[in-house]
Amino acid sequence: MCITQLNGNMQKVKTIFVGDVDVSLSETALAYDSQAFLVSSSNYAEFIAATDTVTGYTCLGDLPKDTNVFWDILNSVEQIVYAPPEEWKTNPENNNLYFYTDSTQGLTELFLLEASKNISTIGLEYVSHSHVTLDIADTRKTSDKQMWLAGCSNTVGLGVEHEQTYGYKLAQSLNLPYTILAHPGTSNAWSADQILRSDIQKGDLVVWGLTNSERISWYENGELITLLSTMYVKYKHYEKILPSKYLLSEMTLHQGLAGIAQVANFCNKIGAQLVLFCTYPTDHSLVKYLYDKPYFHHLDFNFEIDKKTNQWHLHRLDTGTDDHHPGPRHHQYWHDKLFEIINQD
Repeated sequence: MCITQLNGNMQKVKTIFVGDVDVSLSETALAYDSQAFLVSSSNYAEFIAATDTVTGYTCLGDLPKDTNVFWDILNSVEQIVYAPPEEWKTNPENNNLYFYTDSTQGLTELFLLEASKNISTIGLEYVSHSHVTLDIADTRKTSDKQMWLAGCSNTVGLGVEHEQTYGYKLAQSLNLPYTILAHPGTSNAWSADQILRSDIQKGDLVVWGLTNSERISWYENGELITLLSTMYVKYKHYEKILPSKYLLSEMTLHQGLAGIAQVANFCNKIGAQLVLFCTYPTDHSLVKYLYDKPYFHHLDFNFEIDKKTNQWHLHRLDTGTDDHHPGPRHHQYWHDKLFEIINQD
């Protein structure tokens, strides 16, 4: 932390510098006020009671652990300066989920954030922001009406050229700019979150190609991990992240259906047109729930039996270059059906 920057933002009032049991804390405080002193278990009462212009520096490691002394110190000053070290020494363990209670840094920052509501606090930009929501895949393209495309790899268009995807073709036919909220392997819950946090406005068109229910979009260490059956075969360690039995469970289905219901309600409230269809229509759990909803359209109903496994599966008009995802003809089919539906609505 640069002390010259601090001096430009600080007033000569009762001030406390907060950090860790690191020499950098005292150096920063003393550079601001040569009379600054350590506030510890032996003198915190005097500092709290002081009414004149004094400067102290302290951390949780220097104070009693069985009281709210730290909180009382923060509330006794007119100005707080957060001066964290480059590396925390006191209880540095960062258990992602319980960061604010399992680490000294997390607990310190929790106190500071709360105190900052009423007390001038400098240095909040140094507060850890490791737990953030996933980024939105893309942003709005125009202030006028536009289309939003949500879904998984089928919407992204794996196996075909971008110009061959149903989304691109639909945008051309409708003469609308569009934003793609899609990512390979993601779940319906992920897509719902993307839609609900996007800048969708009245009059917009939202086309959502639903995926299978047995998917979970997992967030860990700042990254999106797509959990689906094929990934468990490829990456054995995924069982340690989340047992594969949860892929097809009532909870996973509930999350997807809840997200769909939220999106439908959202679009209805703001006046956006919503068109849903299953890109994996063999997912009967979704179809059974959505079949009578006005915004849902069952485009694919052409099945064949696999003679090797004796199981029914969707018959695609063709497949892409990866021999797995829908090919150009099937994307064209989706485009034709969706274009007809949208014009009817």
